Amino acid sequence: MTLVWGTAGWDTAWMRRLVPLWPLLAALLFPLPAFAGWDDGAAAYRRADWPTAARELAPLAERGDARAQALYGRLLLDGKGVAKDEMEAVRLLQASAGRGVPAGQMGLASALLAGRGGLQKDPAAAIALLQRAADAGDPEALHLLGTFQLFGTNTPRDAPHGVENLQRAAQLGWGSSQELLGIVLLDGLAGQPRDPARGVALLRQASDQGMAIALFRLGAVMVVGDVIPRDVAAGIEMLRKAAEKGNVQAASLLGQLFWNGTLVQKDRPRAVPWLRQAAEGGVIDAQNLYSVALWFGDGIAQDRPEAVVWARRAAEKGLAAAQNSLGEAYRQGIGVGRDPVEAYSWFLQAIANAKTPADKAVYEASRTRLAAELQPADLDRARDLAVARSGKPVAAFASTAAPTPPSLLPPIPAGPPNTPPAPTPAPQPRQLGSAGTGFFVGRDGTAITDSHVVAACRIIRVTPTDSPRAGEAAVVARDSVNDLAVLKTSLVPADIARFREDKPMRPGDGVVAIGYPLSNLLSREANVTVGVISAMGGPRGDTRFFQITAPIQKGNSGGPLADMSGNVVGIVQSKLNAAAVQKVYDDMPQNIAFATKADLLRRFLTDNGIPYQTATAKEALSAADVGERMKRATAFIECLP
Repeated sequence: MTLVWGTAGWDTAWMRRLVPLWPLLAALLFPLPAFAGWDDGAAAYRRADWPTAARELAPLAERGDARAQALYGRLLLDGKGVAKDEMEAVRLLQASAGRGVPAGQMGLASALLAGRGGLQKDPAAAIALLQRAADAGDPEALHLLGTFQLFGTNTPRDAPHGVENLQRAAQLGWGSSQELLGIVLLDGLAGQPRDPARGVALLRQASDQGMAIALFRLGAVMVVGDVIPRDVAAGIEMLRKAAEKGNVQAASLLGQLFWNGTLVQKDRPRAVPWLRQAAEGGVIDAQNLYSVALWFGDGIAQDRPEAVVWARRAAEKGLAAAQNSLGEAYRQGIGVGRDPVEAYSWFLQAIANAKTPADKAVYEASRTRLAAELQPADLDRARDLAVARSGKPVAAFASTAAPTPPSLLPPIPAGPPNTPPAPTPAPQPRQLGSAGTGFFVGRDGTAITDSHVVAACRIIRVTPTDSPRAGEAAVVARDSVNDLAVLKTSLVPADIARFREDKPMRPGDGVVAIGYPLSNLLSREANVTVGVISAMGGPRGDTRFFQITAPIQKGNSGGPLADMSGNVVGIVQSKLNAAAVQKVYDDMPQNIAFATKADLLRRFLTDNGIPYQTATAKEALSAADVGERMKRATAFIECLP
């Protein structure tokens, strides 16, 4: 190319022809820095937007950006926003930590503490990494190291250095350190002298950052007014914010304040949602109070079976008031089948766990009122139940019988001398109950079965397939015409059943039935049987039912019928009486059974306000895979008369 110097200087026509290529040339001559996109990825990580963080950080980590390797490695380690890959996570974290990035050092420390990603557990090496990150002034590392030192976790206890590291992190604005150090100073924990004024100041800083525990503690301090001047309105607002962030202790305190009218106007409808939140979060006092609300219909629609469920949860954790309430429910047979022995056993536990003499007197009165109904053998059985449930020694329940009240009848005259005593009646065998199958449709322990399975039960016991723990159930909805019943339990199932959503079933489609046939004869194990839908109608063409070929026996009733994707398409209802058919038609029918269609089940649940989940029919699974999936949602049901 010849360059011509003219009056205008260099001839630039050739340069103008290259204008469209400038972006490409710029990319080649001046490549983008490795940290392009870092700000977006780091910001997404800080606000816990894991999918966005993973999308932005992954390419940077691949290109060797050490900061991106640190954060993306931590996402991979925990499976946040991306499929978990611990081996790749450790590789990235090691690369980042080796280049002195504090976030990488902390991520690698986490892997070493738990022995993840192929690493051996090595607390000493983990603490050394945290110390390096803390020395670099990283507030998160300072917080973790300070917490470990303060409480002697993963390292020898060193409270002075722990407090020092927490103070440094708090000064850098780390909300978790402000919150923890505020509580430590407010309560004088970990051997530290109490400093309420400084503790409250730190809690205020943490509350300004939205830290839920700080909001709860500061709100409680404001309401009580023992550390700072009382400000009920501001305290309630703090508690509300904490509860909305999921702090169940704040929800419990709010519920109790409005339930009892303590320092605020009594407002039980307002109290109940807070009590429910706290009850679902496992706060025992809230579970008991929520049970009371349901029992009396105070601030909420009355629902005594549900009240029994919540009373049981608190009673099983040792709360005496709930144990007494549960005993009363069994004594009266309200919300649960009447069972004087069960009632007496709960009264015994309430007495053993009473906190005050006045409470104990109330529970003893409940026991005395019931004692006259029970025989000595019943009293012993009640004591054994109390021992088994509580884990306390027999001596704690040694006095099982109340004093016998004086008789109002004249004494029975003695018989003539040498009269042989009347023969002792032979003990009667305990009546055996029936059994069936059910399946969970809600993670709150809601299950469905056939109505005839639980029609004549005094006590209903439900045992999930994957758990040896049985729980009692109450019938909360029943449809005798369509043979359906909903049970409420306090159990937490491993999984729930999902109803087939999209394609209608057809004759010839494969199905799998799960249940407990002949449980008194066969093994107590969920059986899986396979068949097809042979007809779209049941007996005499009843369109409520499928006719199926899966082998069904007594005890299968109420079990789920699933398609080959593991979705519920029906509930096992009955089988043809082969012996009766043979008498009439001189032919023994085989594998003819019936299942109520899922459409009817879903309508029944909807009509009773019971939520359920659906799923689409995906690729076909093996019968074994369907069985494994459905077993997790299936339960054995015992009906005790």
